[in-house]
Amino acid sequence: MSKNINSIKKNDGQAMILSVMMLGGVLISIGVIAGILVLYQIRQVNDVENSAKAFFAADAGVEWMTYGIYVASTTSPVFTNDASFISTSTIANGNVFIKVQGFAGDAVRALDSEFVAPLSIEYFRASPATVAVGGTTDLSWNSINASHCALIENGITIDPDISLSSTGKEVSPPGVIGDSVLYTLTCSEVSGASVTSDITVTIGNI
Repeated sequence: MSKNINSIKKNDGQAMILSVMMLGGVLISIGVIAGILVLYQIRQVNDVENSAKAFFAADAGVEWMTYGIYVASTTSPVFTNDASFISTSTIANGNVFIKVQGFAGDAVRALDSEFVAPLSIEYFRASPATVAVGGTTDLSWNSINASHCALIENGITIDPDISLSSTGKEVSPPGVIGDSVLYTLTCSEVSGASVTSDITVTIGNI
């Protein structure tokens, strides 16, 4: 009988030790999981913070580039929060394209900005502006953001689909000495809006 009681006590002790070990294992697992979750949350907070820093760095870069293009060149901004940016710009036919990437930690944020120039005729010239009877002159022009241009001579269209820019189109103004010929360049965009520019060529005694 005493032997059986000792055996039962021994089994109970082993069961208690096993239970304590299992409970300890569960508590350790919970602690590890909690630690991982805390680290993940800290990482998320850092990611959000760095993402915000990178975004505002990119935004500052766009503003700096825009000011430099349209107003005056200034020194690139330096941030005290360890953020930075790189930027590029392209200017084509009056249109400005700016691309900026902001950096902070492992976060990268990119911003693009586009400034589209209004439809216009940058210049329209005749060289020379005075010609002899039967002589010729070269017309040159450049349109900005036009989709179609036409050339008109004294109210008559002589080229309904002329190039959007030219460094020299030769024309022969009609008339006699003392006459003047009005050339009109009309350019339009897809929406239907249009602009015009006029020049006068005089026929002189040359």
